[in-house]
Amino acid sequence: MSYSHDEIVFKVREIVARVGDCDIEKAGADDSLINDIGLDSLDFLDLIFRLESAFNIRIKRGQIEKDARAMSEGENFEMGGVITPSGIEALKKSLPEVPPERFSAEMRVSDIPKLFTVMTFVRLVKSRLEADDDETR
Repeated sequence: MSYSHDEIVFKVREIVARVGDCDIEKAGADDSLINDIGLDSLDFLDLIFRLESAFNIRIKRGQIEKDARAMSEGENFEMGGVITPSGIEALKKSLPEVPPERFSAEMRVSDIPKLFTVMTFVRLVKSRLEADDDETR
């Protein structure tokens, strides 16, 4: 099945709102899933499961961090759990929907999920749908 961008955004927002037990209006495109909506690690598992079911896709766990590590161009992504400046730049490229002010110089690897927004998951869903379309051609 093919989805328009607006259909994907609406469905992701709807699922985020259901998982976060909030109104869909609170699940805005730029809202942090942890800081603004209040999701926790178990909620993320539920969110991913529901997105996979709703769109009939598979979302790989940790893919965003893996992509950012690959983009750090041979530089250390992190040292002692703190993301390096080149790692921060790689994360910014990997998460273009996240406002730049949300990245900090002392960001830890464990802080990465705090960056995730509704649009992060819209982008993930779209990329998985496109990859599945490419595989069926």
